[in-house]
Amino acid sequence: MRLSLSGRARAAFLLAVLVVTVLAGASWLVVRTRNAPAAKPAPDHGIFRTLTGADAFAAGSFDRVTLDEDGALVLDPDAGLRSGHDRAGRYNGGSFLFGTYVSPVWETGVPVDSVVASWSAETPAGTWLEVEARARQADGWTKYYSMGVWASGTEAVRRHNSGPQEDADGLVDTDDLRLKRGASAVQLRVALFTTDPALTPRLRRLSVTATGDGPGRGTASASPYRRAWGRDLPVPERRQNDFPGGGGWCSPTSVSMIMAYWAARTGNEAWDRPVPEVAAGVRDHEYGGTGNWVFNTAYAAGLGLDAYVTRFDSLTDLEWWIAAGVPVAVNIEFEEGGLDGAPMPSSDGHIIVIRGFDRRGNPIVNDPAARADQGEEVRIVYDRAQLERAWQGRPRGTTYIIHPPGYPTP
Repeated sequence: MRLSLSGRARAAFLLAVLVVTVLAGASWLVVRTRNAPAAKPAPDHGIFRTLTGADAFAAGSFDRVTLDEDGALVLDPDAGLRSGHDRAGRYNGGSFLFGTYVSPVWETGVPVDSVVASWSAETPAGTWLEVEARARQADGWTKYYSMGVWASGTEAVRRHNSGPQEDADGLVDTDDLRLKRGASAVQLRVALFTTDPALTPRLRRLSVTATGDGPGRGTASASPYRRAWGRDLPVPERRQNDFPGGGGWCSPTSVSMIMAYWAARTGNEAWDRPVPEVAAGVRDHEYGGTGNWVFNTAYAAGLGLDAYVTRFDSLTDLEWWIAAGVPVAVNIEFEEGGLDGAPMPSSDGHIIVIRGFDRRGNPIVNDPAARADQGEEVRIVYDRAQLERAWQGRPRGTTYIIHPPGYPTP
């Protein structure tokens, strides 16, 4: 259900976005009002759920894992880690130790047929993790499908999706579990791996968005949040085609732009990473590309940002994020003639950054496909209705949320 906010609550939210940047610690001192809303990104035709902190993780079940003093999920060597050997070449090709965590069951409220899991974690050299998802259909639970094997480096494993894993219930399309029948609940399972019991991955956040294709999904029915109109966030402009082999780098280029924005706002220069470095850090070694949604947000999260994939129903939802000072990356698809002013005639999947809205409510974007040799500008104002259709079609409002920890969000 969409959160409906009164004018008073909206005013309270704007007061809640009074933030003082403490450059020395790159932290946020947040002043909130008592009645400030605490909205969560939740589409009308599905759910978004996230676990972060000890209380949230405590709702699941632990097997050889525990929580550290900051509430992150880590391996528990005192419990006696499970051991395994990778004979199939799925992980490191050798021996490893591991423990698992199973999330609570999340009821969806509406039939869903698409599930995307994302995570925020640190994976020191010699460690990695794997996230799996399953869904409850009318005749019972599906199997667990692997949603990705992740490590920020390549010392132990090469990060990869695990292929389609297709059966009668569903299949995984790189980062998206596509169910063949509607489901009424979802659940995640995470395995933490290490080659050294003194080392552990550290999982700070585990998120899932599950959506269906019910009547009215993707319609621009919400009233615009006009306080975002006329706001243009100073997101640095970068081009994917400025780099050899960068023609398919729309996603890491968009992530690089958003991270550079936060680097400038906080003074944390470590977040300003060049596009080729981001592309290398998100590369999915299964298919050799950089467009895996959850690997892109996991990369940003591995550098200390809060980052995850979710879905929204309309640009009105994104106006709240822009009003809060948070640029977002979105996935769009469009046919020829479907998006006036785009630097490409059509696309079956393209990531751009929404940085603001003009005074008429049209989205202002950084489109990384703009070519300097063609005189194309990265900053483009797109027609609101056209962009909303491109984002709400098959992508179903897929969005990357990336911001510093503790930053006040809608």
